[in-house]
Amino acid sequence: MNATHPLTAAQLGIWQGQQASPDVPYIAAQYIEVHGDLDVELLQAATDQGSRELESATVVLEGTPTQPQWRVVPDIDDALVHIDLRDETDPVAAAQKWMANDFSQPRDLFADRLIAAVVLTVGDDHHYWYSRVHHVVMDGAGAAALIRRIVQIYNHLRAGNTPPPSGALPLTELYAAQDRYRSSTRFEADAAYWRARAHELPEPARLTTRTAPPSAVPVIARAYATAEVTSSVEALAASSGGTVASVLIAAFGLYLSRCTSFDDVVLSVPVSGRTTARDRASGGMVSNVLPLHIRISDGENAVEYSQRVRAELSGVLRHQKYPFHEITSTRSGFGPVVNVMTFETALELGQTTTDFHVLSSGMVDDIVLNLYPPLPGGGIRIDLEANPALYTEYQVRGHLDRFLHVLAEFAELNDGALRELSVLTAAERSALVPRSAEQVSQTATLPELLRGVPDDTAVICGDIHLTYRQLRERIDL
Repeated sequence: MNATHPLTAAQLGIWQGQQASPDVPYIAAQYIEVHGDLDVELLQAATDQGSRELESATVVLEGTPTQPQWRVVPDIDDALVHIDLRDETDPVAAAQKWMANDFSQPRDLFADRLIAAVVLTVGDDHHYWYSRVHHVVMDGAGAAALIRRIVQIYNHLRAGNTPPPSGALPLTELYAAQDRYRSSTRFEADAAYWRARAHELPEPARLTTRTAPPSAVPVIARAYATAEVTSSVEALAASSGGTVASVLIAAFGLYLSRCTSFDDVVLSVPVSGRTTARDRASGGMVSNVLPLHIRISDGENAVEYSQRVRAELSGVLRHQKYPFHEITSTRSGFGPVVNVMTFETALELGQTTTDFHVLSSGMVDDIVLNLYPPLPGGGIRIDLEANPALYTEYQVRGHLDRFLHVLAEFAELNDGALRELSVLTAAERSALVPRSAEQVSQTATLPELLRGVPDDTAVICGDIHLTYRQLRERIDL
């Protein structure tokens, strides 16, 4: 029997978060939609091999709630399951319902399996390759590494070849490196960096004034930037010495500022905590969430602002291993999450075509922006996840459309000042001004207008609705 090990600092942060919200599973769930000739038995063999190589899929938790431990069980029976839904009246709806029910269920971290993979067949040559994993055993970067490895094994086996070595570290080695970091001078330097930054962080700027418990089943909207906007983003990244990701993050910081009127905003940025090739090929839970502090100056142009955000982001990445829960011990959080996805949304799985779909990134407290690298000849993909207790589908779609508009204007701003950028889309602006109406000769003062329709809605700002009577009382007319 393999030895048991205490949870790492990163795992312990997840464990504690799960104990605080036991009914909301800290689970990442996704599916890959597959069209074409999928060899399910071969995928089962590839999944079995990849899971044992990266080990996280064979981890169980033991011990007590106050002293949880992990252990690898190499011979665990945990095969990829195949469910054929083609006889259902609506196979796609049945698959969506099955997945939602599976990933939203609370899990007993000691008794339940914390990772699962299922192929749901919804039509001839049409499948959903679904997977879920609790973050206490594997983070998003580890899950992406596992899927890449399974695809690599599948393609080699399908071609009749022997798959190359995985390059993944055993979990004991991966976590031993984390322990060495905590006793190093690098840890001390990172701690000093974040202590200096922590007192500067403002309270989170949010797109809603309401609060609610976290949700495991978010409202999700998806969109693609046009090829033209993507090209402009790439050009701005080149001129500012940054990356597409840094420009997108800068644009979302600007959007958040415009929507809240805060010139000082903080974004929560998940980072992998993996700095070597073998780290990035491994499973495990070593990721982190860190604050990105962005100050907006309306007098700057797009290049200057993007350069500042890029520099701030570089600092975050240089110090990304420092455990986030040691920063957040006195805070409720940083702000909206911006997640830069390095996972390929279109995988080469034999001769099939694939499309990647996020179902949940875990507990969604407020709002999460997922940014994907553009495909060759295509546009940047952006998914927006939101807590359904805080945002409706209409609101989520509105925020995403508005952000795409801001991104397009920002990327083409060039030397123009940030103050020239408007958050309103063309449709929203045309609905507001100019307002088409017949000219009237009668005039009235503002107090007279406000008294005329006292209980009609006068102002809507986010979740705040004021009648004319309430507005009149506020401005003392």
